[in-house]
Amino acid sequence: MAKSKERGTYGAGTFTQRGKKWSYRVWVTDPETNIPVRKTFTDTTKAKCREQAKAFEKGELEPPSRAAIKAKPTLGEWAEKWLPIYKQGDVGHDTYIGYKSDLKHITKDKIANLKLDAVTPAHVKDFLNRLSKQVSKSVLKTVRFLLNGMFEDAIDNNLCGRNPIRRVKLPAMDDPPPRQIFTDEQLMTIVEFCLLDEAFGAAMMLLLYSGMRCGELLAIDIKHDLIGDVLHVRGSLTASGKIVGDSKTKKHVGTVPLPKIVVDMLLALNREAVCLNKLGKPMSVRTFHTAYKEFFDRLNAWCAEGKRELIPFLTVHSTRHTYRSALNKLGVDDATARELMRQRDISMDKRYTHVTEEQKREAVVITFEEAQKRHSEMKKGAKGSKPQKQARK
Repeated sequence: MAKSKERGTYGAGTFTQRGKKWSYRVWVTDPETNIPVRKTFTDTTKAKCREQAKAFEKGELEPPSRAAIKAKPTLGEWAEKWLPIYKQGDVGHDTYIGYKSDLKHITKDKIANLKLDAVTPAHVKDFLNRLSKQVSKSVLKTVRFLLNGMFEDAIDNNLCGRNPIRRVKLPAMDDPPPRQIFTDEQLMTIVEFCLLDEAFGAAMMLLLYSGMRCGELLAIDIKHDLIGDVLHVRGSLTASGKIVGDSKTKKHVGTVPLPKIVVDMLLALNREAVCLNKLGKPMSVRTFHTAYKEFFDRLNAWCAEGKRELIPFLTVHSTRHTYRSALNKLGVDDATARELMRQRDISMDKRYTHVTEEQKREAVVITFEEAQKRHSEMKKGAKGSKPQKQARK
């Protein structure tokens, strides 16, 4: 049933109706600590909710959560209980695993030893400042998000009176350096070796010429998803071994045209999965990353033997950035490029677009030469159209 809210004036609290019951959320003075705390009182009418609040301030009301208040858990203790209660089952499995990993930044820090109601904005700010020197900007944002959720839910459970992180801003951090991509020369060397490498060559070619994510590649069924020269990206294999439908976005089925050489290599595999492990079964995400690294070991051994320049090891996701930059150099418009890469968020386009030094140099030279050419043409035109002096009468 829909719930309705009635917000009163400042200090009067907020009423929320759920079914036949009213919840009254208001700042009251804790009779034990004499500290203002935000509490929620529930009853059948608004008047009874107000009576509960007054009774609490007089010390006449002993709510069921009083034992929890007396226990006063630390931030670390609450974090361990909070995550499975509020996040497990409400978010995807991989997201939950990520939260569990990021939560360790909180539980392993000295701030975890503080009682929930003793944590101040200064404590939180100091913690985030320290953490900003150890982790990336995205991890720092996630940690702040988790802290905020923990304190909001702690307030609802009468474990503390206020949220100390509400007005604390993240410390300023430099944007991460642009991800490295393979140069055209390196790309040609990799392609040459892919034609020789039966173990991982087809997978590497597919990464480079489709911009696929690792999970998308591992979810491909060649016999079902490759129709002609078009690959249909229908799902993604997660780290937990589950295939989630319709790619990373869960709604968008991508279609990617492939070069004939890549199509031929995939068909030559004569199987459903692109990558198989040593037991002949489809690879997991972890095994795929190991196979990817081993491919570079073989590649650079081959380069050393032929006295070629070694190829730097870049992450699997760097192949996706390489593909996007290749589209950019070929002049593919942004809308088409986003469709080819199965992007739904336009803001991600900037992250995947790389401009090389060669591109910048060419742009400057071409712009300068065009400007010089136009200037020369204008001068010639000006001379040709110079008005003649009128003859003296």
